Amino acid sequence: MSHVLIVYGTSEGQTEKVAHRLRDRLHLQGHEADAFRADRFPADLDPLDYDGVLVGGSIHGGRYQKPLLAWARAHEPSLAARPSALFTVCMRAAEPTDAARREVGGYVAGLVRETGWQPAEAVAFAGALRYSAYNLLLRWVMRRIARKAAAHLPGATDTSRDHEYTDWAAVDAFADAFAHRLVAAEAQEPAAVR
Repeated sequence: MSHVLIVYGTSEGQTEKVAHRLRDRLHLQGHEADAFRADRFPADLDPLDYDGVLVGGSIHGGRYQKPLLAWARAHEPSLAARPSALFTVCMRAAEPTDAARREVGGYVAGLVRETGWQPAEAVAFAGALRYSAYNLLLRWVMRRIARKAAAHLPGATDTSRDHEYTDWAAVDAFADAFAHRLVAAEAQEPAAVR
């Protein structure tokens, strides 16, 4: 079976939760998987030692985390040489509108421009509103953003508690599809290459 590397950036922890869910789902499918935060990636590891790479980050202020962008930029040749995919965690992904899809596509395009890495696949998952982790200003800003999307985010403006909108079935399906592609790619490799 395949060995998958998952590298992610996280701010309040939802992307880390998604990365660990992907890792656990790949394990259930019989694959090996390792998950590392981009800012804690072991210097002695090489993405080329893996059969495939999943890279994920959340969006804050219209951008991915700086350590994630730096990691992808530094490892772009390895990412290009392996099956790889990008997962984005952001609240706009909860909105089933063309405007939201275009905005998320813009985030991905920005990552490609900044890093040079062109993921073979890019998906987006809704994140979470962690009001308990926000300072007063950020809580106010996030509530205003949530108000705009209230039709798609039940309870999102209630700042007395946190809200999670991640579609875990979609996360599992993404992991399963990536694992399937790796198995299919391995089956097509000549025996001498393995």
